[in-house]
Amino acid sequence: MSTRLTFTTKDILNSRLEPAHGSTSYQIDTTRGLLGRKTTSLSPLSGIPFNGVPGAIKWHKAQFDVNDEKRKWSNLQHRTGLFSSSRRWQWTGSFKVKYRNNQWTVSLQFKYGPQHV
Repeated sequence: MSTRLTFTTKDILNSRLEPAHGSTSYQIDTTRGLLGRKTTSLSPLSGIPFNGVPGAIKWHKAQFDVNDEKRKWSNLQHRTGLFSSSRRWQWTGSFKVKYRNNQWTVSLQFKYGPQHV
């Protein structure tokens, strides 16, 4: 199963992720401190009941927290090609982030059908 989401602004750390076909949208918000970014959180806007934040990036720890599971970036990130600007992140499925034509997109591919980040 594959899903494509598009960021609504170039500032992907403070934006919304919108699907092409009416499924759940996500809000992305980043907090800052004296030393730069602290936490970037991902929250569904509709359709999924969550208590708290289902996904976050802890910048100073260089880790992702998704549904209370923590993983270091170095264990998840892979380049998609030698000269490619896109990155692929492996978790339950595969998340590919790409910048093309002045727009950021995320493509999600799950091994076991649709799942929510």
